Amino acid sequence: MHEPQGPYQIPTCREWVPEPLRAWLYLAFVLCIQFSGAVTMALTSQRAAAQGMLREDVLMAGFSMLVGMTMIFPNLFPLKFSRTGKSTLFLCALGLVACNVVSMYARSMAILVPTCFFAGSIRMLATFECFSTIQLKITPTRDFGKFLPVVYSVVLGMVQFSGLVAVHLADRFRWEAMNVLSIGLLLCVALATRVFLKHIRLAPPFPFGKADWLGHAMWSLFLLQGLFVLTYGEHFEWFDADCIRSAVAGMLAMLLAILARQRYVERPYIDLRAFGHRNVLTILVLFAALSFLLSTPDVLQRAFTGGVLHYGALEESWLNAPVLVGILCGALFCFVAIPRFQIGYRIATILGITLVLGYLVGMVRIMSPDTTREMMIVPLFLRGMGSAMVFTVLTIYAARTIPFHHFFQMLAIMGFVHTDLGEPLGCAIVERLLALRLRTGIQTLGSSIDGLDPLPASQPLGAAVGQFQRDVLLVSIRNGYGIMILFGILVVCLAAAARYRKVARFKMPRW
Repeated sequence: MHEPQGPYQIPTCREWVPEPLRAWLYLAFVLCIQFSGAVTMALTSQRAAAQGMLREDVLMAGFSMLVGMTMIFPNLFPLKFSRTGKSTLFLCALGLVACNVVSMYARSMAILVPTCFFAGSIRMLATFECFSTIQLKITPTRDFGKFLPVVYSVVLGMVQFSGLVAVHLADRFRWEAMNVLSIGLLLCVALATRVFLKHIRLAPPFPFGKADWLGHAMWSLFLLQGLFVLTYGEHFEWFDADCIRSAVAGMLAMLLAILARQRYVERPYIDLRAFGHRNVLTILVLFAALSFLLSTPDVLQRAFTGGVLHYGALEESWLNAPVLVGILCGALFCFVAIPRFQIGYRIATILGITLVLGYLVGMVRIMSPDTTREMMIVPLFLRGMGSAMVFTVLTIYAARTIPFHHFFQMLAIMGFVHTDLGEPLGCAIVERLLALRLRTGIQTLGSSIDGLDPLPASQPLGAAVGQFQRDVLLVSIRNGYGIMILFGILVVCLAAAARYRKVARFKMPRW
């Protein structure tokens, strides 16, 4: 680890910009960029209804943006050094403006998906440019144990905050209001880069064409095909549809092409030798398991708030607030408590997963037709804090165990295990599970309703059917939560049984 050699001065700002304000300027850039996505997944229903699209179409576009964000990781350093930081931020801001404009009017998936993929890539590039510039302001010793909690608090926190703002804007105006606000913020970022920043190179220029763009394209197509299968599978009845079978065949063909290319390419885009480092598989399994646990709110919680409590989009958006507070508290815990009290990675991981398990148990205990929004504050807070802790701790551990030349490749792998394929796979499994439980519940409870049952006979037909549907849905959701609790206990046992070796501090190359 490099020892501090005096106060770090951010060299990319103009001389008349006060030094204490330079780091805050870049942090403002990050907040605006993370706030501005081409497709806001919190507005899935509103956008699908307004544009006559399927809900799966909007989800496919949103997940495509996440694929673009994760798959650009191995090329971040070549892209960063291909031009100055001022040019990178300016072009990324204008590129995101163009993506927001196109995504507002595009209804063809052939246009929307590539636009969102490109938006995710340049969004991550701009975020990396900002955070890499102010890293030594956050931690002069390049301690990833302090740097990554700040990164995760911003990235995960802005997901919740932007969803909250988007729903309120859509309720007051139209769903396009979020894109209009994003365009305004991005234009402010572009203008600020021209005013406050200067052109300066901190390293020799890297030729743009030397990056492995073919490997990037092959891995991206593989993930997008898998995303198509997981997103549209339930809609097309899975393997009964030719398009799903074709997508699976395309995935297998692309995977074989990627493996064949690994044999003769000197530096593959994602080197399979990265999987050979110690504890990598443990990290990936825990990432996948937590993604599966966190798919519960996307399916079961939304079914409960919408189908049982009859919350609208505006009421449901307020549930993001305790999750946001929990994320900030989890990141603060990793930033302060872990280094101060020397909490081990195993204990921190188990504690984070236990908090997520506490969310599942808390929701089951309060789940009834009389549940209020205030009763869900504590479980949602636990969910946000636990998820932020686990993702931060596992990434810190990966940074301190995996060599630098494989670290950004491993970030891409963890990204598509967590968001690109893990989250859609978890949602698909939970949705299928809920559908099966609903079918079983209708058969079981429906057989008890006949002319001899005094309760239905004493009610109007519409009220009796509505109560029956609500009871079946509530029982099915509680059963789903129960299965997820059992799985969460299994994940805690897996984390407790995993072996975490002692690691050294992260070391950057001399250049």
